Amino acid sequence: MDISTFEKLQVKQRKSELTQKDFCKQEGVKPAVFSYWRKKLKSAEPKNPFVEIRKPKMEEPDLPLEKHLPFEYQAISGSRLFIPQNFNESSLKKLLKLVG
Repeated sequence: MDISTFEKLQVKQRKSELTQKDFCKQEGVKPAVFSYWRKKLKSAEPKNPFVEIRKPKMEEPDLPLEKHLPFEYQAISGSRLFIPQNFNESSLKKLLKLVG
């Protein structure tokens, strides 16, 4: 099996809504092999989920962005999160863990 074949198999498993064990039995794949390829594929994903961000373009802001929205987190999916300057650091870590 190669990564491409496994990716197709993984998509099929997700769509089937079967447990991994039941899906493997149905497809004739050993669960250990499925787990191996899932782990291998996951380790091949980029380690850093952060992407370059740019300050949003606004024609005439009511308030200076520097005081209210100095940070922006953009996930690979395209979701954007604006983080105020006075945001609690431990809460930010928890939030990034959830959206990461």
